[in-house]
Amino acid sequence: MTTAKSKGSAFEREISRKLSLWLFNDIHMLYRHPTSGAQKHTYVGDIVPQKQLPNPINTFPFLFELKTGYKAQLPNFLNYNIIEKWIDKAKKERTFEQHIIWLILRFKNYEPICVISEEITNQLHWEFCIYVCNEYFYIYRLNNLINTDPMPILRLMRRID
Repeated sequence: MTTAKSKGSAFEREISRKLSLWLFNDIHMLYRHPTSGAQKHTYVGDIVPQKQLPNPINTFPFLFELKTGYKAQLPNFLNYNIIEKWIDKAKKERTFEQHIIWLILRFKNYEPICVISEEITNQLHWEFCIYVCNEYFYIYRLNNLINTDPMPILRLMRRID
């Protein structure tokens, strides 16, 4: 029998591969953190780099948190308490380096969405914007996002000293 934990782990592995290919053209660049973000090491979050970042990228500003399932808590435009709860948790976990929150959510029987703390690309307009915990978050469809040019996102990974 498949458990919620194994479904969550499988979702994290699937998304880490998709993001790795999209951002780095390397399926092994990002991976599901073995403790699913429960322990803090160099990076925090559910998906983290497992290799040295390629030049000229010298920072990894993203905190990826993933959730799947949650049929009973499907949010809508008027009630997104569950997303607020996850954003609040991510805001507490983010660091100075990993300051851009990416919540990647797949509610039961719906395609995955990204709830991101910055407007990250002008190639694709966000679907919806919410104001949570004194900050704007932009919602994109994951499949649409990973079909855009990743260059605007890669530019966020270059620190100008």
